[in-house]
Amino acid sequence: MKTLGIVVNPFAGSDGRRIVTASPTHGVQDKVRYLTQTLQTLAEVYPARVLIAQDLAGIALSLVAMPWPFPMCLREVALAGEPEDTRGSVEALEGEADLLLVLGGDGTQRQALLACPKTPVLPLPAGTNNAFAFRLDPAYAGLVAAAVLRSGPGDAVYYPKTILLKAGSWESLAVVDAALHRGRFRGARALWNPEGLLELALAFAEPWSLGLSALGAILMPVDRRSPHGALFSFGEGGRQVAIPWFPGHVRQLWVRGWRRVPLGEPWTWRVTEPVLLALDGEREVELAPGDAVQAEVCRLEVPVVDPLRVELSRSG
Repeated sequence: MKTLGIVVNPFAGSDGRRIVTASPTHGVQDKVRYLTQTLQTLAEVYPARVLIAQDLAGIALSLVAMPWPFPMCLREVALAGEPEDTRGSVEALEGEADLLLVLGGDGTQRQALLACPKTPVLPLPAGTNNAFAFRLDPAYAGLVAAAVLRSGPGDAVYYPKTILLKAGSWESLAVVDAALHRGRFRGARALWNPEGLLELALAFAEPWSLGLSALGAILMPVDRRSPHGALFSFGEGGRQVAIPWFPGHVRQLWVRGWRRVPLGEPWTWRVTEPVLLALDGEREVELAPGDAVQAEVCRLEVPVVDPLRVELSRSG
């Protein structure tokens, strides 16, 4: 019997950006309902063993307590209430699962990929902007999972482009966007205002995107599988562009220039004032004048499932 691994971030999609715009949040019960409907579909077409990682909100416990026609197991993991919990959960499941279902926003998907699993990952949306995961109905997600478990992902697997960044001894990656933003840490990690944007790199940009990737979708769309990313610089005197900044909210940006950047071609952002480096919409690192960020777009050797390319005729 094949095994489906599930990792869910209980805190994804509930930050202030959705609250202030009266947009629906992805609360704990919403995530329970989404996964319940996904697993009900799986039960109908291809029952599999399910292994779900523990979480701090009890989502996994709620699902394990339900009656299922297949084995449902809870995997206990060390949790600290930090973004890195997702990475640890993926690492805990990766050796046993044939497919990893990761439910969360772009930050959650980033942490999942940082675990570098060899098992195919199916990212599902439960965040604020959800640029990395496809927006799938839970029943459709269940059909995709069933097809992959039954016959393998086939040509639906792709290896995602990421933005590799280094600043001194610090090193990390972004799965959608990386940006330099004027200012210092205050309050939430989420990037609220685009007015202080200085530089932006995108791994891809699709027309249905929200947030920074929406800018690329408007000015220079970039496919997930194409051999390049995109770079943008900001400042008055350029082109004014309105973008959907987060759900229900549009902001204006002044864009001075943009260009494609091939895979593996490095570039450097040199810092001349106090700035924040934001990855996938969340502020990560404070930088000071004289610092420099070396970056490039590269492929990450993690198999990700593109649900639009899965043959659903194989699901049942």
